Amino acid sequence: MPVCIDLFAGPGGLGEGFYQAGFEIGVSIEKETTECKTLLSRKIFHRLKELGQVLDAENLREGKTPLDVIKDSYPDVYNDCKKRVLNLELGQANFKEVINSIEWAIGPQSSENLVVIGGPPCQAYSIVGRARQVSKKISASSPKVVDKFYSDSRHTLYREYLKILAVFRPAMFVMENVKGILTARKGSAQPTGGVIQDILTDLINPYQSLQLDKDFLRDSGQLGLKPSMEDYILVPLTRPAFGENLLGGLVARAPKDFLIRCEDFGVPQARHRVMICGVRRDLWNRLSSISHLKPCSRHTTLSDMLKSMPELISRLTNEDDSPEKWAGFVSEEISTLTGDKEPHLTSSKSYEANFTNATETDSNPCKTFVFDTPKVFDHKTRSHMKSDLARYYYCSKFAVTHSRNPKIDDWPVGDLLPKHADIRIEGNRARADGFSDRFKVQVWDKPANTITSHIAKDGHYYIHPDPSQCRSLSLREAARIQTFPDSYRFEGGISRQFHQIGNAVPPFLAFQIGKLLRGYLDELNG
Repeated sequence: MPVCIDLFAGPGGLGEGFYQAGFEIGVSIEKETTECKTLLSRKIFHRLKELGQVLDAENLREGKTPLDVIKDSYPDVYNDCKKRVLNLELGQANFKEVINSIEWAIGPQSSENLVVIGGPPCQAYSIVGRARQVSKKISASSPKVVDKFYSDSRHTLYREYLKILAVFRPAMFVMENVKGILTARKGSAQPTGGVIQDILTDLINPYQSLQLDKDFLRDSGQLGLKPSMEDYILVPLTRPAFGENLLGGLVARAPKDFLIRCEDFGVPQARHRVMICGVRRDLWNRLSSISHLKPCSRHTTLSDMLKSMPELISRLTNEDDSPEKWAGFVSEEISTLTGDKEPHLTSSKSYEANFTNATETDSNPCKTFVFDTPKVFDHKTRSHMKSDLARYYYCSKFAVTHSRNPKIDDWPVGDLLPKHADIRIEGNRARADGFSDRFKVQVWDKPANTITSHIAKDGHYYIHPDPSQCRSLSLREAARIQTFPDSYRFEGGISRQFHQIGNAVPPFLAFQIGKLLRGYLDELNG
């Protein structure tokens, strides 16, 4: 079975997809402690099921059996899984410790059996991040802020990825990042696209790109490593509009060819991510190019993933939020702010609901992947301000009528209007500088907007499409949109759980990529 080294693993989105595609996740490296707890629990869950201990695996998932009890009952399982989750910050942790820990976790491996996956932190490359931190206004008034942004160490964390490639010489790799990396620049006076050009050049020959890194050369020498000068062929995972033949295979001509529109491959959200796949040249020479992802025949919509879930209400911030009083409080606020004197509200009195999946007859492969267990947990809501629930009601009612999210100039002028400093009134219309859709409702018959880590802060960008529920997405709804299997549980409090979900690679997309790579390796070694 091919083995993955999962870097910048987060809660395990890439790793879960590759595991389901037939890879062993030999080691996962992640700096956040809570995410490492999520990774460890999931690894133990999978291992117990592999050993036929399905009841104990389910009891762990359902919270009936604490991890400490599993540790005592299955010490070998616990210890082996524990050594495969490294709570280390790449770029800060001692390089020799990192390499020794990886080697201890995965054991002796043929390089032709290894695959490296992972996505270096993307906040420094994101379009939204750049817009907020280095806008023209900020550039003119606060040049030091701009200089600090471009010196952010996260811009060069991909070089930690290069080091692992140079040392372990994997047969293949997949590096993930945000769409904004395609236009990121190396400095305020530099042209757009400079960052991605450097990354692509460095990925072709990782060891060569590290020749000026004296610390790397010293540490690898002390470890007795002989890093490889072998280079990689970079290939797109989707068929680009234009390409050129190289050794019988199609390769990318432009950085944008590495962009994947996740909704075109069955993921129920408009998430656009850069996925760079590399194949070691000596292996490419033997087998040529890998296959490409196959677009889905129709998009997976929000309705496909969420329509069958129980209705919920949300808690009210700074209010007596007893379920019995919820409808009265919210109805009064809606009437006051929107003028709707008889709003139709859900009869649900639940903030959280565990439920049983119905028998699925739909052939949608994403639903088959996600709806993997009868018992579903973590369908729970966060708290909201009472006035925001009226705004959620307005947005979702607007979407029912117009099949889209309202922009700021669609909002009525008055107390309902969001209270943001950059929103102003011109005549009888509201206007906004910058982002004009401060509240975003998801629409039933379309893929959702991109789920990001911002969902941990508030639910304004992730309003549920049913007006009667007046709330943002629940934790399990967000997880389903990100295509985490229903059996997946997340450690930590609800904000941290949302953060993990928003930062992940959709496992269903990773599963499809993993199947391509597994097929290539099987053919190579067969």
